[in-house]
This record gives sequence, C-alpha cells and structure tokens, in this order.
Amino acid sequence: MALPGQVVAYGRAVEILSQVYADYDADSVSVSLHSSVYVPNTSHAFSSDLRGEIAGGGYARKKLQGREVVFDEATQRFQFKATRVVWPLVTLTARWAVISFDGLGTTNLLAWVDLGGARQVFNSTLSIGWENDMILEVEGVG
Repeated sequence: MALPGQVVAYGRAVEILSQVYADYDADSVSVSLHSSVYVPNTSHAFSSDLRGEIAGGGYARKKLQGREVVFDEATQRFQFKATRVVWPLVTLTARWAVISFDGLGTTNLLAWVDLGGARQVFNSTLSIGWENDMILEVEGVG
C-alpha cells in the first residue's frame, strides 16, 4: 500500500536544516510511524514530544535513503529530498509518519506526514513516497 500524505514542517525545521546543511551526511535521518495517540503540533521539537510510536507487527523505524539537502540561493529555500520509504510485510495501523534527525546531540523533529486518517496494513507492504523525491521545501538562511 502506497500512502499519500501532506508533509508539514515542525517549527524548528529551518534551524535544523541550516545547522546540518554543511555537514548533512554525518547526520542520520529516520522515519517513524505513529498511531492517532500522537497529535502533531508545530511547536514539537524533540523525540520526547512524540507519542504512540508503532510497536510490533514487523515494524521498525526506517533510515531515509538517497537523502539530500539543497539550499537555493536565489529563492532562499532549503529543499529536502529522499527516496521512497518501504516497510515490507508489516501488520499495523498508522496515522502519522514523523521525519527526524538523529544528530546534533539529540533527536530533532523535522516534519510530519499526515496519512489522511488511520491506515491499516495486514501482512502487506507499506510505502511512503515523495513527489519527485521532494519531501519538504522551506524558506531559510543558508
């Protein structure tokens, strides 16, 4: 099952992207899935703000692959890109996906993906893709 979704930046997204822009490859980026117990808020900043991460059913956090951060001088925008995330043969119900940086001494929240309601998967493959591999574009200072 491929899930569409709206991506929303947490309030510190520009700060985080500007901090890791020069040394991006050294930081780890992951995607976690959460139940409806979690209620996203742009003021959330760290993993301690998260609730309801999926457990069991073959689920594990996934590292983003093919990731890239680009700063466009002309538009003053950061572009954050990565390839599709796939969880093969899982059984779970997820409402949100959360993208976070595991670096800078803590786990920093970058964005959440609204899956458009609770999505159930039974012993099937779940994937989240990004249009043209673009996850997020935010204005900032490089």
